Amino acid sequence: MSINESNAFEFEVLKQRIAELEAENSRVLAKKAELLKQIAEERAKYEAENAKLKGRIKELEKSRADADAKNARHDIENAELKDNVAKLEQDYGQVQSDLMPLVFSFTRSEPVVIPDCETKDAIPKVQFSTNNSISANSKTSEDREMDAFLDDAYKKSVSDGLRQRNKKKKLQNDLIAQDSVIPDSRNDQLISENLESLEKTVTNLSQSDYVYINISEVSGLIQDDEVDVVDTSQIIE
Repeated sequence: MSINESNAFEFEVLKQRIAELEAENSRVLAKKAELLKQIAEERAKYEAENAKLKGRIKELEKSRADADAKNARHDIENAELKDNVAKLEQDYGQVQSDLMPLVFSFTRSEPVVIPDCETKDAIPKVQFSTNNSISANSKTSEDREMDAFLDDAYKKSVSDGLRQRNKKKKLQNDLIAQDSVIPDSRNDQLISENLESLEKTVTNLSQSDYVYINISEVSGLIQDDEVDVVDTSQIIE
């Protein structure tokens, strides 16, 4: 083979190799373009998601700021409520301290008069009165509150007294049942003792106006087996 033939063969090989490289380069460029397109699409998708997340983050930050402001207002309101409760408790304690000496220092202006009666059905109404230097038309709100407090204390004390009398009477009835029949004078003595105990209970109480007690109704309550609730409309007019 001559030199010219050898050079021609090499030239043909090189041309073939160049053609193969150009084809390979075209395939690489096409693949590169496809990849760039995919990258651009993914980037646009990520940017949209990032924008959405940023908007959500802003909303959450705003909600958190609103919640913090609301919690701050609630803390202030709670502190004010605690201060008000503490002040009310202090005022209530002061009112109790001021009223309790008055409750025990009040005395009746007239003695209790209980006429002699043969039976409980013949016992009339007994009138009690208390020292009252303030007229009904000139009472202040504090006076009315004190009257209401004294009225509640009176009702509770009368109810407790009747309950104790009832228990005592029930025990006495049990003893009477064991000891058979007792004379009528013994019944009258028991009624008299109950009325004296009730009188001592009422003596320690006071009210702003006159209090009327129907002793016959009270005696009727004493004869019951149990006294749970006292009807104040029958005791206080």
